Amino acid sequence: MSAITRERVVGLLVAIVVAEALFLVAPSGPLYSIPILVGAVAVGLWVGRVLVQRV
Repeated sequence: MSAITRERVVGLLVAIVVAEALFLVAPSGPLYSIPILVGAVAVGLWVGRVLVQRV
């Protein structure tokens, strides 16, 4: 089991901010919300991985 690091928390916060920002501009409905959530999680994971590699 992996530890929760500061980089992963930052990645999670980035995912939340990206999702919230996209929800403000995208039309409502499951056709749009599911890809937004998946994309936000992917961006958050990528940011966390980049931050881990920089350290």
